Formats: sequence, structure tokens, C-alpha cells
Amino acid sequence: MTATQLQNLPGLPPNLDQSLHTAQSQGEKALGTWLKNYGSMVQDPRKAWIELDYCQFSCATNPAEARKLFNAVKDRIAPSSPVWPRIKESEKSFQ
Repeated sequence: MTATQLQNLPGLPPNLDQSLHTAQSQGEKALGTWLKNYGSMVQDPRKAWIELDYCQFSCATNPAEARKLFNAVKDRIAPSSPVWPRIKESEKSFQ
């Protein structure tokens, strides 16, 4: 998925876009904090994509947490979602 396609995924309120980019650029801890603070304001499919980003950041430092979150995302996202191909692509990393 290209950056433009990602930005077109619905679910992220426009006022959170800049803080999300900042958190993503600062790494795992910042993105985890961002999700705790703002995750309830974000809807799927964009929320799922952001959570998968966090899973990738945290798989080396906290694999159990990353696996738990990955499975939660996988369980709630339908195969018709634009996020589903990324879930299937990442699945082996989180088994």
C-alpha cells in the first residue's frame, strides 16, 4: 500500500494526523503512548493499520504483547478489509 493509499484509509480524525506522524517517527514507545492516548478516537481500518505498525515496532522488545495485539487485530478485521493483505503477509511473524 502506498503512502497515499494509506492516508486515504478512513478512520483517523484529521486533527490526529500530525501527532500520529510524530509518534511513528519517534518509534515504539511514542507510538504505544499515542495509541493509549488516542486509539479510542481512531476507527478501523486505519486503527488496525496503526496497531500493526506498533506490532512491528514492538515484536523485538515485547513479542508477547505484539502477538496479542496482532491476534486482536486479526480477529476483528474482515477479509474484505484493505488491511487484510497486510495481516496475511505478517501472520507468520506473529505465530
